Amino acid sequence: MIINDDKPVYFEVKMGKSIYEIELSSLVSTMTHQFLSSKKNTYNLDHYEIIYITTKSEITEYINHMTNQDIHFIDLFDDWISDFHTYQNEKNKVFCKDLIIEFSDQSKWCIKLLDLLAIKNGGDLSDFEVDYQDPILNDEKLMIKWVNSLKWKDISILAEEIQRPQPEPDYGKEWRKAKKEIKEWDKTLNILDLLEISNIEDEDDQPIPDNEL
Repeated sequence: MIINDDKPVYFEVKMGKSIYEIELSSLVSTMTHQFLSSKKNTYNLDHYEIIYITTKSEITEYINHMTNQDIHFIDLFDDWISDFHTYQNEKNKVFCKDLIIEFSDQSKWCIKLLDLLAIKNGGDLSDFEVDYQDPILNDEKLMIKWVNSLKWKDISILAEEIQRPQPEPDYGKEWRKAKKEIKEWDKTLNILDLLEISNIEDEDDQPIPDNEL
C-alpha cells in the first residue's frame, strides 16, 4: 500500500490503554516528531528541516512496509523505534559495502559503494535517488565490471588508502637520509597577497564592536 493524501487511510494506534483510528498522514507526522524527540541530542538542529523531511519519508516507507505485511496496528508507547531501526538496517544493508582495490605495490584503497552509485547516477550523495532495483546492487561481478569501465582518475578522489605497501619503511629512521627537494609553486604569490591574507586573519581575530552586534 502507498500512502496517498488524496485518499485518507486510517491506521489503528494504541496509546496507553486506548486504541484509536488515526489518519495515516497524521500518524506519520506524529511518529516523525516522536522519533526526532528521542534523538534530539544526536542531530544538528540547524538542519532540522531536512532531517524532518528525510525522517518523515523513511517512516512513511516503514508504515507502507508494515501494511504490505498486513500489519495495520502500532503501539506508540511500545518500542516501535527499535523495530524501525531494524527495518532501516535491513533495507540499507545492500549499500553498506565498500569496494577494495589492491595495486601491484600492495597498497589497498577503499571506496564506499554509495559514492560509486552516486557517480553511476550522475550526481552526488546529496541529490541522487537510489534505484533499489539496480541489478548491480546484488551482483558483485556486475558491479566490478561496471567499475572497470571507469578511470582511476575519475574515482581516486573518493578512495581512502587503507593499507600501505609492505614492508613499510621506518620514516623516522629514514628521514635524515631521505631525498629532499625544494619545488616552486605553480603559481607565485606576491607580498601584497601575503599582506592581504594576514589582514584578513587579523580582522577575524578582532572582537566585534558593540555597534555591530
